[in-house]
Amino acid sequence: MAFQITADTSIDAQMEAFDNRAPDRDAPKLVSWSPGSDGKYDFMPDRDAMHRPGDPVTLFFDEPVLALSVESGVIQKAGASEVPVK
Repeated sequence: MAFQITADTSIDAQMEAFDNRAPDRDAPKLVSWSPGSDGKYDFMPDRDAMHRPGDPVTLFFDEPVLALSVESGVIQKAGASEVPVK
């Protein structure tokens, strides 16, 4: 298979495409998290049981999350008190 792609690379064409694009109105969706949950098809189905207090939890989304969009929506707790999110 062979193909050739050509495009107008002028700044005017780029700015027009930028101005005419549809805004992204879909929020990022959680794809997975680590350590993960007990699942029927997990490679290590008990990995969440091995999670200890203080171990990190990593969330994986389907697109980048803007830091400003979650700045006030994330609460981290240590016992009964809140801890600043890093």
